[in-house]
Amino acid sequence: MSTELLEADDEIIEVKSSAMTFNSDVEQQVMIAKRYPRSIKAFRSEVAEMACLDEETAASMFYALPRGGKKIEGPSARFAEVVGAAYGNLRYGARTVGIEGNFIVAEGVCFDTQKNVSATLQVHRRITNSQGQRFNDDMIQVTGNAACSIALRNAIFKVVPFALVKDVYEQAKQTSLGKAMSTKDRRNKMLEWFAKAGVVEATILESLGRQGVDDINLDDLITLRGLSTAIKDGEVSIETAFEQVSEKRRVQRVKATSDEESSPKATTKKTTAKATTKGKSPEKSDAYLSHERRLLSCPTREELLSTADDMEGDESLTDEERKALQGLVKELAKADES
Repeated sequence: MSTELLEADDEIIEVKSSAMTFNSDVEQQVMIAKRYPRSIKAFRSEVAEMACLDEETAASMFYALPRGGKKIEGPSARFAEVVGAAYGNLRYGARTVGIEGNFIVAEGVCFDTQKNVSATLQVHRRITNSQGQRFNDDMIQVTGNAACSIALRNAIFKVVPFALVKDVYEQAKQTSLGKAMSTKDRRNKMLEWFAKAGVVEATILESLGRQGVDDINLDDLITLRGLSTAIKDGEVSIETAFEQVSEKRRVQRVKATSDEESSPKATTKKTTAKATTKGKSPEKSDAYLSHERRLLSCPTREELLSTADDMEGDESLTDEERKALQGLVKELAKADES
């Protein structure tokens, strides 16, 4: 046993190292765990009771994310917290360990004192936006908290077998839909949530691959529930969640603009403009092109208007370029409304 001896006023004080104190604490918890082992039956029952407590609680138990045209879903950080609390004889926690370049790093730890099984996992989360600009201090803290939640979830499910609660997880997805509500009411409630978050109906339908609201089925509603949980937990931003729709729209808009410019009518206009314009270059400035790309990639009306505000403060734009971008904003806003 490692100790330090300090002399003070003719007294000898024994100071134990923090490492030894920690080890003693762990040893005591291991002994308690062996004395009071967990009951898997009681554990499963407690998880089911908490996870399916009500519709809102059940909805927070899972997430869903669009990736490469497919849907990825899994247990959320909230579900991991429920599992950790009910499993018993489990030590777990998470913290941020630093910043590496454009990423904040969080570490999750979980230790099963009964089985002597532990896991330590790290999660990296980007702290720059789509334009490469670094987040402010508040957003870095928010991102760090989200990273800690994800790291903790991953660590817990590295120690606690997910197979023990898989059926409860599936039950929670069904409970999240609500028993007393009609499918129509469920659709409206979900669309209302996303509308408040700034996502228009057309974007949701396109992301689900549906033609109209009436085509949204129960599986789609579970996907939207999971996506809303992912957004709330900071697993994904609204911009990232609908980035595939944004990119598809951007390509369509660029193609439409290209087709319009290559039409005979547009060619005649260009020829006339060139003939009447003297001393002016038809090329667009880098600032204009940068703002144009940002506007075309905005997934929501809210982000479109925010990006438009940033554009207004750019003094490097000419009056003609500013006017052209303002016209683009109006067209995009009108398209999202329709």
